[in-house]
Amino acid sequence: MVIDVSFLPSPTLQKDKVFIVIDVLRATSALVLMFDKGVDFVIPVETIEEAFQINQEFDPPLLLAGERGGLPIPGFQLNTCLLEIERENLKGAGIILTTTNGTKALKSLEGASLVVTGSLLNASSCAIYSFEEANKRATDIVLVCAGHNGDFALCDAYCAGYIIKEILSLGKFELSDSALAALSLTRSFSDPLQAFKESWSGKLLTRLGHEDDLHYCSQINVSSTIISSQGKLLKRLNKYGF
Repeated sequence: MVIDVSFLPSPTLQKDKVFIVIDVLRATSALVLMFDKGVDFVIPVETIEEAFQINQEFDPPLLLAGERGGLPIPGFQLNTCLLEIERENLKGAGIILTTTNGTKALKSLEGASLVVTGSLLNASSCAIYSFEEANKRATDIVLVCAGHNGDFALCDAYCAGYIIKEILSLGKFELSDSALAALSLTRSFSDPLQAFKESWSGKLLTRLGHEDDLHYCSQINVSSTIISSQGKLLKRLNKYGF
């Protein structure tokens, strides 16, 4: 079995693999915090218009969360700022989420056999679950980076490399060239915060006054939450205690 990395979402990916979607700054990190705070489910959508449209089907309406270019969306109750999410009471909430890059990556994998979301916050749990499922299904693991506006994202590649390191601690896999590149990139930085600060996404968030989110998202294995795509919903699957 092989671990592969797609540094950008691709419509050509075979859907019978175990997929880990990464948008570490900030969508997949924010998802971990949302579920840790008791969210029941999240519906990822690509566009703002779709979020408003789908929400009309719910009574009472769901919470709208997301960002565009790192900025809050008018009419939405939440954005993906981790510190703001942490202050919210989200127990039992349903959320419709749209982000610049992360939800597009998730939507690109609709119909895949298994999709989980990865971040540094839940890297170990994500690795354990993906490793077990790949072995059970006798299939490969593909880490899909959301990227930054259609370009390679250093922060996502760093996170992919870290999760690969966690998977390799559990057993043997072959690594594709892109997986080797991600792993080498991760090893080239002294810590995740350094990588995040040097990334384009990290610099954008810093300019917008959200450098605290870089610190938050650079925490490693502070959550045991595993998030999986189930139909059109994201749900919390399971928890591994530490």
